[in-house]
Amino acid sequence: MNPIQKAYQHIQMDNQSKKEVLQDILSSHPKPKRINDRYKMITLSCCICIAFICFILFMPKKPNTANPSTQPSKQNQTNTNSELYSLPSEISLEDMKTYPFYIRVHQDDYHQELLTQFLNHIENQEKASLIIVQYTIEGDPILLDVQYQNNKVTIFYDATRDKYGVDSKITKQEFKSLGIYENTLYAYNDLLNQDTINNNQAYYIIDIQQK
Repeated sequence: MNPIQKAYQHIQMDNQSKKEVLQDILSSHPKPKRINDRYKMITLSCCICIAFICFILFMPKKPNTANPSTQPSKQNQTNTNSELYSLPSEISLEDMKTYPFYIRVHQDDYHQELLTQFLNHIENQEKASLIIVQYTIEGDPILLDVQYQNNKVTIFYDATRDKYGVDSKITKQEFKSLGIYENTLYAYNDLLNQDTINNNQAYYIIDIQQK
């Protein structure tokens, strides 16, 4: 059948036949515009997700402007009833001398009167507290905060500045009494004698130097 005959047949078809042919043509071909729109929506959604992930991953962090040398040491902050928790993590001997602490550096000591006052209060069973600073051979400070009140002794031990030590936090212990045995100050619970000392039942605080 030549093209002229096909055209003539097409003209001769009634409206219903033309409608059926048109439906067949439309159903046999995809709608590119709708598919294109869907593709654009998927692409846009992916781009938004990628941009959000990149923002989270590469968002600049707020810098820590605190000076570590002026911050308290890295310590357990559970029991903070001690001045030791507010001291800077790095402190020189000269700066340490400005505090009301009894300080001993090998055979030299500073603020001896504070130790004397503390011992007098203990002897009279009066409320008293004293921070004792002793230095290692390497020159690192180790601090004790000894607090006495109502027949109860609380000791905070801070060796966090000892570069050769293993303590990374301040520890706390409690005892019943303070006493001197052979020119050495101890904290203990029941009796203070050589047996309790040998059995590690007495807590060594400091040697009492005879001036």
